[in-house]
Amino acid sequence: MTDKTSPRLILSFGQKEILTDATTAYVRATLDRLLPALAMPDSEAFDFVEQARIDAQAGMTWDSAPLDDEADDLANGLMQEFFDYQQFLKRQVRDFAFAALFHLLERTVRKILMEANRTYGGAVLKTEKDTKSFKGMLSVLARCGYVTDEQPFARDLHKLNLISNAIKHGHGHSLTKLSKEFPDLFLHREPNEPLVLDHLFLTPELLRQLAASVAAFWGAFPAQQFKN
Repeated sequence: MTDKTSPRLILSFGQKEILTDATTAYVRATLDRLLPALAMPDSEAFDFVEQARIDAQAGMTWDSAPLDDEADDLANGLMQEFFDYQQFLKRQVRDFAFAALFHLLERTVRKILMEANRTYGGAVLKTEKDTKSFKGMLSVLARCGYVTDEQPFARDLHKLNLISNAIKHGHGHSLTKLSKEFPDLFLHREPNEPLVLDHLFLTPELLRQLAASVAAFWGAFPAQQFKN
């Protein structure tokens, strides 16, 4: 229930649409443009491999036949290393996209609360802890009229928060908490195997799902309506 001493927070006309569209655009750019661009090594890698093949053939003697097979093996091994590196880059970009999605949400909510607090002469934020955590900020929103606890997107926002913390902090409490609450994200972990960040399995589909929940959070935010 809204605290009578706290003002009701309402986004300005058009602001919720901007925030919703920005969330969708960010994830679409990441999944449809950035990650596909990392699928293949740079052209320089192919040139390097071909030159390595030529150098290998040139350095071989006729009694080390078959020359082409040995050069091919060397080139294939080098090319595989380049592709493995691209896969590593793709995973880093994909995983940090989750952290960035949450950071954008958290930072924007904090900005809204700080601006509202200034507008209403300090009546929005009661203590310094109000903006120290996302959970605390959601409590402030509830106090000011926007209750999210029972909303369909609430669990996804909590999941995104935990994923972000695990990615940023690595091994430790954040990762352990995430694994206990959402064990389905750790499909590659063997029973009794020590938990490490590499066990966390995040997919593009999950990023789209969580982004849709962030968009739903903004879509449900109380906002001014256009009046004729």
